Amino acid sequence: MQDLSEHEVLTYTFYPESHATQGWRLNNTLLMGLLASEGAGIALLPALLVEGERFGADLVRLELEASPFAPILYAVSAGRRHLTARVRSFVEYLRETLGGSLEA
Repeated sequence: MQDLSEHEVLTYTFYPESHATQGWRLNNTLLMGLLASEGAGIALLPALLVEGERFGADLVRLELEASPFAPILYAVSAGRRHLTARVRSFVEYLRETLGGSLEA
C-alpha cells in the first residue's frame, strides 16, 4: 500500500482545518463516498454507508491507530426547566452512551 500522506483527503466542511491538510472539504456523505469510490481520495465514512451495496466493493477499509478526531455533539433546547420527557430521555441516553463525557 502506498504512503497515505500522498493521497488527497476527503473531509467534512465542519471538521477543524487541522484534520485536512490537502483535498476536498464537503458537506455531503454520499458525495464523499462516491468520490472515494472513484479514487478521488481517502474519506472517513460511516460503516453503514460502506457496508452496503452502493460503495462497499469499490472501497478499501484502512485500520487507523487512533481516532482521527473527537466528534462534538450538542443537544440544544430552549431551556432546561420545561424539557419534554422525550428530550430528557434522549439527553440521558446520550450521557450513558457517551460514557458521561456530555457536559450539562
